[in-house]
Amino acid sequence: MKNQNKHYQQLTQEPRYQISGLRKAGMSLRSIAQEVGVHFSTVSRELRRNVSEGGYDPVIAHQLSESRKITANKANKRLERTDAIIKEFLVFRWSPESISQRLKVEAGKHEQLSHSTIYRRIEEDRQQGGALFRQLPRFGKTRWKGGKRNKKAGVRLIPDRIDIADRPNVVDDRERLGDWEGDTVHGRNAYLVTLVDRTSLFTLVQRVLKKTKEQVADAMIRMLKKVHSVQTITLDNGGEFADHVRVSKATGADVYFAKPYASWQRGTNENTNGRIRRFWPKKFDMATLADQEIEDRILLLNLTPRKVLGGLTPLELTPDDNYWPAVRKICDKYDVLLIADEVMTGFGRTGKAFGVDHWDVIPDIIASAKGMAAGYIPTGGIFVKESIINTIKNGSGAFIHGHTYNANPLSCRAVASVLTYIKNHNLIENVGQNGKVLGQGLLDLAKESPFIGDVRGRGYMWALEIVKDKATKMPFLAQDKATARALSACLDNGLIVYPGGCHINGIDTNILLVAPPLVTTKAEVDKLLDRLQSGLKQFAGEIQN
Repeated sequence: MKNQNKHYQQLTQEPRYQISGLRKAGMSLRSIAQEVGVHFSTVSRELRRNVSEGGYDPVIAHQLSESRKITANKANKRLERTDAIIKEFLVFRWSPESISQRLKVEAGKHEQLSHSTIYRRIEEDRQQGGALFRQLPRFGKTRWKGGKRNKKAGVRLIPDRIDIADRPNVVDDRERLGDWEGDTVHGRNAYLVTLVDRTSLFTLVQRVLKKTKEQVADAMIRMLKKVHSVQTITLDNGGEFADHVRVSKATGADVYFAKPYASWQRGTNENTNGRIRRFWPKKFDMATLADQEIEDRILLLNLTPRKVLGGLTPLELTPDDNYWPAVRKICDKYDVLLIADEVMTGFGRTGKAFGVDHWDVIPDIIASAKGMAAGYIPTGGIFVKESIINTIKNGSGAFIHGHTYNANPLSCRAVASVLTYIKNHNLIENVGQNGKVLGQGLLDLAKESPFIGDVRGRGYMWALEIVKDKATKMPFLAQDKATARALSACLDNGLIVYPGGCHINGIDTNILLVAPPLVTTKAEVDKLLDRLQSGLKQFAGEIQN
């Protein structure tokens, strides 16, 4: 083992002088690291983090480093808020790892905790007589202890079986939705048929009282009819899946079977079944479950952050068509107002009057702006249910907000004219129809571009995610200025696109927003795609050099 790999220690003033001198002498990072006696990544990080306007100065670099130590918001500075967050999330049966991942999405840097820190705080609570540890979702697992197994088990029970070896390689890439894995979870007097999407981890579950091939096939068909993408299904070799041909015909999916006792070939489903067992352990009488209880538990599972999704939940990553109806249902159950932010998506931008109209959901409050007046005058507005208005009327009777610009006649006239134009020229229908052409064109461009990792959107509002590595979705770093360079390349080719969003770490911005005017025609969509293709090719050539 090399000396620089044996022990980790932070740089002091002396090695910083060495790094400065060796760098001026033209030595490579690895050579400098070997000379100083540290790992080369330490040198790379030092030159990246502690550089000043005049270049790398060892005195200033040391001052910057010491300043960060003093002002850093470290996770070991215990906050009452983080303790409260841990308690709240454990109620949902989230693991410390899930809590840690979620904090990366929602919390500031000073509130982020590692899973080991969360485990440590739970243990501290236990030692003080607390009961947080009882809410941990997992206390251990009994594993198979060895012995011979029949490698052909179940195979003879399944006619027209297609082995997983014949499954397309694209399924292994996990880059698309609609590749499902399936199995059954056994209980007393009933069984659960489970299906999980390999990419989003979105889970479907339905109970059957008997594990016959007919009942299991019927359950699979009913579940898969609710989702918008079914490409393939990979199943266990149990005889309950013998009616797979009927499932394939009903859903249009190709059905494959894992090899016997090769559970890792359906690892996503096996992991999900383990999570379901946290709700209903072995020998639990599943016949006693109400359908609503099953539905609520699986919704909770789909709202649990996952490490592989970067702390997002399966529903957040790729919302199913049931997502917003489910949110509406939860809000109604707990008397919570559902507020829709339609500032950018309202008034036809997505091919519907409002974005939520795609799911037939009626919010309690809609906040909107921008498209209301088409940019002719700054305008915004809120739309509320009559029940909310009545609550205000029956209370104070006053809504003391927005006096200065409330109901400004010029703004109201501009909005009225814009909405009339939208209606008379069928612009929402235009966006709905040509938006599909735009979306498909963007998906085609993404296939040929080495740096477009994802395409998502509706109507005339689409996002292109720029990534450094298409396979891993690793983003460009902020200092690479990838978005700015892509914008510039598109502008050189006569197309204006919009920068938007951030990577999950909140720093590395890598999004291009394609949002043409609502009046854009089919011919103009084609021209947009041609110019975007040229811009992306120019960007690829520049970023690789």
